[in-house]
Amino acid sequence: MTGEQQSVVTAALRVSGQDDVLEQRLDDEPTVFNTAATAGARPEPLTVRVTDDAGELVGGLTAWTWSGLCSVDLLRVREDQRHTGRGAG
Repeated sequence: MTGEQQSVVTAALRVSGQDDVLEQRLDDEPTVFNTAATAGARPEPLTVRVTDDAGELVGGLTAWTWSGLCSVDLLRVREDQRHTGRGAG
């Protein structure tokens, strides 16, 4: 923290349902900063799909990777396959 005094702004809090404009802005602003900080690297989508011998979905995940980081958005394992050791190790 520097010795500079930051001014406090008057702010209002609003709680509501889905706000696509807010969500986009909260995504865009850090993306601009992070892209510059990582020499132009951009996030890339990542998916993982696990299927059984019959080709049925056992589980999977959706995520993104960026400059050595990974963030998992969704993770799902079929109920009958939970606690069977998949993912252990």
